[in-house]
Amino acid sequence: MGILTLHEIGHLLAARWHGLPFSPPYFIPAPTLIGTFGAIIRMPPVSHTRKSLFDIGISGPLAGLFPSLIALGWGLHLSRPDFQPDSSGIGLGESILFHYVSTFLGPSLGSHQSLVLSPIGFAGWTGLFVTALNLIPVGQLDGSHFLFVFWKQHIHRFIWIVILATLAWMGFFYWEGWWVWFLFALLMGPKHFPVSDPDEPLGKPRVFLAIFMIFLEILIFVPSPFTNH
Repeated sequence: MGILTLHEIGHLLAARWHGLPFSPPYFIPAPTLIGTFGAIIRMPPVSHTRKSLFDIGISGPLAGLFPSLIALGWGLHLSRPDFQPDSSGIGLGESILFHYVSTFLGPSLGSHQSLVLSPIGFAGWTGLFVTALNLIPVGQLDGSHFLFVFWKQHIHRFIWIVILATLAWMGFFYWEGWWVWFLFALLMGPKHFPVSDPDEPLGKPRVFLAIFMIFLEILIFVPSPFTNH
């Protein structure tokens, strides 16, 4: 919950920086492993500039990234090998980043052992997973906000089609939950709120941040997040 709160605080600080009104974050309770679908902030319909929409969209994932990494590193140090390979439970999928971080910071594992992630490590894993979901460029997700102004509108429509195909493919071969995200992306469609100044230059720092977040999404995305074993 602390990681999710910091994520929303990132959005709030960016909105305040641009002088835009906003509400406190509202957490959505849900019967999930973490008890919530996340949080939302409400903003009245205002005209966004290219920079303000970019900053508000990217600030949340950035604010949640660092505490997630800290929790993951700390939690891996507290984790232990599983000496009962036949024990039941929910397996967590590995992203590229998690694989390498756990190799360096986690305990050494034998050939028939798995990692029992500590609660703090699970919080870090969850924070990165939620960040990866938010970076998917569809609907009103954070990734859609800042990437909409990073590339042209016709490219945004093409990316939406690619995301639909990818979610359907992953729903068949990796995790059935991606079908929910496929329906979400399909219902939201490729349209996005326009900005008042579509030709305003973002500047090199924002372009660098956008490219960084695209590569980050590749590193932290988990195609098969949950498995039974």
